[in-house]
Amino acid sequence: MKKKLLCLMLSVLMLLSCLMTACTPKENEEGKEDAVDNSAKTIVMWVVTNEETTPYAMEKVNEAFTKITKAKFKTNVVLKFCTEDEYYAKLEEAINANEADRLLKEEHDKALRVYLKNHKDDTNSNGEVKTKDELTADFYVANPKYAKFQNVVDEDEENVTVAEEETIKNEYGIVEIKYPEAKENQVDIFYLSGYDKYMKYYQDEWLASLDEELKTASKKITHYVSKSLLDGVQIDGSVYAIPNNVAIGEYTYMLIDKALYESYFQKIDGVQSVLDLGTFLNDVSKGNKDEAGNALSPDDPNYIVPLASTFEECMSSLVWYWEMFYTDKSVYETYLDENGRSYVLNKFYEVKEEAEEEDKEAKVKTYSTTIVHQDMVYKTNADGKLVDKGGNVLNYSYVVDAEKSWYKIPGKNEDDKPTFSDTDGKKAYTGGMYLVDEDGTPITPANDKRVVIANASYEPLVDENGKYEVDKGSIFTVDADGTLRLQGCVVEFAEDIETRADSYGNQKPTYYYGYEKSPNFSALGSLQTKPALRTRGGIALGFNNLFAQSNYQKLLTTLLSYEYNSFYGEVQEGQRAAVSFVKGDARIKLDYEEDGVYVDPNTNREYHVVVAAYPEATEQELYGNMFAVYANSPNISRSMEVITYLNTNTQFRNLLQYGIEGQHYEINKVTEKNEKGEDVIKETVTLLPGVSDDEKKDKKDQYGIYSMDIEKTGNCFIATPTQEMGGANAWDYAKIQNNDSLVAPLMGFDFNMMVADEEYGIDVTLIDQINQASAQMWNKVMMCEDLEGLEEEMHDGLEIIKKCAKLIKATNGAYDPNMPNPEAGADQPADLSGHSPYTVYNNWLTRYGYAP
Repeated sequence: MKKKLLCLMLSVLMLLSCLMTACTPKENEEGKEDAVDNSAKTIVMWVVTNEETTPYAMEKVNEAFTKITKAKFKTNVVLKFCTEDEYYAKLEEAINANEADRLLKEEHDKALRVYLKNHKDDTNSNGEVKTKDELTADFYVANPKYAKFQNVVDEDEENVTVAEEETIKNEYGIVEIKYPEAKENQVDIFYLSGYDKYMKYYQDEWLASLDEELKTASKKITHYVSKSLLDGVQIDGSVYAIPNNVAIGEYTYMLIDKALYESYFQKIDGVQSVLDLGTFLNDVSKGNKDEAGNALSPDDPNYIVPLASTFEECMSSLVWYWEMFYTDKSVYETYLDENGRSYVLNKFYEVKEEAEEEDKEAKVKTYSTTIVHQDMVYKTNADGKLVDKGGNVLNYSYVVDAEKSWYKIPGKNEDDKPTFSDTDGKKAYTGGMYLVDEDGTPITPANDKRVVIANASYEPLVDENGKYEVDKGSIFTVDADGTLRLQGCVVEFAEDIETRADSYGNQKPTYYYGYEKSPNFSALGSLQTKPALRTRGGIALGFNNLFAQSNYQKLLTTLLSYEYNSFYGEVQEGQRAAVSFVKGDARIKLDYEEDGVYVDPNTNREYHVVVAAYPEATEQELYGNMFAVYANSPNISRSMEVITYLNTNTQFRNLLQYGIEGQHYEINKVTEKNEKGEDVIKETVTLLPGVSDDEKKDKKDQYGIYSMDIEKTGNCFIATPTQEMGGANAWDYAKIQNNDSLVAPLMGFDFNMMVADEEYGIDVTLIDQINQASAQMWNKVMMCEDLEGLEEEMHDGLEIIKKCAKLIKATNGAYDPNMPNPEAGADQPADLSGHSPYTVYNNWLTRYGYAP
């Protein structure tokens, strides 16, 4: 009885809340009032769940979830739970169905307008001019393919004038608002993971821009989600998904043994990096002696390692080297048509299933997959066999993984597992088809010996009967029925690929450009000695001639002097280090700031602490877990209300993550003292075991098993943590860490993306010259054994770099390949060899607003 009374009260409160939520105006950017649509809405939110979650638990959580959203936002939310392995296939199937419907609707609207215009004078059986309704009915009879839109109210019209809402009576006789049913394939909010997916969905125009919402109704998100994350996921200066707050990266701390440091009367003030510790390291090195005054061996347990690091590690933390490279993806023995058309391969294969006992014969199913080669055709010999650059035949073949065991190909994740459908389009076969060599080893980018013919295709000859003819030596073959094939695959041409050609009509080489930050030396780079500035928008990475900079010369000389004096080393068992580097969370920093010393909990030794590097947001942390809104959803504002509440309200957040309190989890409260000595109540979550749906039959008060990944369900810092997550204070440290976090300076930068639509690529001869000069310079430096020799070699090395013909171009951030080559002087032909990488980088900084 009490339970029924409680439900009645909740129903009344919900109804009052809905009735009080009237159509109220809001001000737009110009200060004018816009009408707000507060009618009842139904949205669909797609989420990823773990395999253990049972259907009954999903149902109960959805009931509790939508009860909150109805009362607060007048929005019914249908949670679409999918396991990770099926999620994207189902989501994209729904989005593609939406896109097809949208295009068909556009076609329908246009056709209807034309029909009404062309038939405006038609008369009915009474000789009267037909009404619009009559003509519309005629249109659908004449065009049955549009029948699904016959009774559909246009969404835009519906939003202009909100119809009077329908109501129903619930089981207690209370009048409630009737919410619309969710549409087939409806998508409003969806989970999104990974940079590649994010960019693909953006390019496919599936993502709604959320900038306006973040400035107005959803502004609260900006106070709860890390600025580094929101800034990091911008595309063209706009946010298209809300990243789930997670702990970003780790600090790198330089730990200085306090007792040792003070024994040499050193002062910690002013120490900012390892470059400031030369005197201390020298003192420690000289102090490595036994009681008799003999030098200790580096293997002696009493030996103190001056610096537990390497020269390369120290250099990489203080200098950015532009180690640039490129890959020539093109050859010139190409089969090209005048349009440079690409192709799609439809691969058909059979899988023989084992016969069941009652069946007389084994079943054979035909499966197909579509392989889209990105403007690539592979070089073959006269017999149509794949060959490498030397003309050697590559005995590559496709292997069908009929047992669904999934080859563990290096570089591939389980998420990349393909799904194939059989020819009737109903049954899904989750397995794979893999390209392997003659030994059965899967082909990966690392071992692929195929030669790519870029943007290539072949215009097949057609005989007088319309059948294909293929010349000897062609990469194509023709079946007996005249079907054109490539490597045994049906070929379909795509007409929208443009050939990249120069002004003379010759096919351009196709290059893939890359770079990496590594300890390997390059003549071009920039110093990054201030850790707090190593962030996108905080520092512009220079393409400077490092050896022309006195600061770099001093840095290199200092760190190589550590090498010459044997300061670098590795701590062996029983030994200690005067200076070492460790990675960790904010606790080390906080302890040091509070106590003036950090105590290692494992050794009880005391250390001075210097932050060598701040947490840096990686691609996984930025793009790994997000919620987006479908661009063609009519409920963008409602969707953002739900996303905002999920990122800012703990009770709501706990519901989606842990399930029903008292059924799937329970809250534990502990009392702790804060800095002022006051009692503060902290909470943690304990997960309850739950029971399966089968077991539940005899336990009707049990709500099944509910299991979710906390990073996939919203802002982690709003959810109450478990003990396994680090206890009640886990998020306090993570928030501090995130406030200090930086975005990698080149996050989102790609040479290939920036020059994709340019007339010229990057000057590869420039990259060659710089790399060659850098290698010569570095060999000279590494041959030195003392500072005197280093000074001479650095002088000679600077001359090597200066003689690099492309150096002026390489260090020019505003170079224009249409202007005369600067080395050639004025009134000379334009240098058409391509852009300077520095210019491409500067253009990126400017285009996206990242310049410091």
